[in-house]
Amino acid sequence: MSNATGPWVLPPILPDEPRRLCLVELEHNRTGVLTYYVMRYVRSNWQFQDRLKLSSEQRVVRWALIEAVPDGETQGVDG
Repeated sequence: MSNATGPWVLPPILPDEPRRLCLVELEHNRTGVLTYYVMRYVRSNWQFQDRLKLSSEQRVVRWALIEAVPDGETQGVDG
C-alpha cells in the first residue's frame, strides 16, 4: 500500500477524525528548524506514533491526513 496526503491544513483547525494518521510539519520554537512526523491528534493532544505527546518546544505549522492509495495507482496522475 502506498501513501499520499490530503491537502495541507493550518492550525487552529484540527482533524475531525481522532486517531487518524497525519503528516505534521513541526517548527522548533527556539531554532526554527522544520521537521515532518507522522502523528495522531488524540484527546486534545498531538501524539507521535510511540504515544509521546508533542512538547511545548515545538509547534504545528501545518498538517495533512494520510490517505491510502492501492499499490500500482498514483494519486493525481492521469494515465
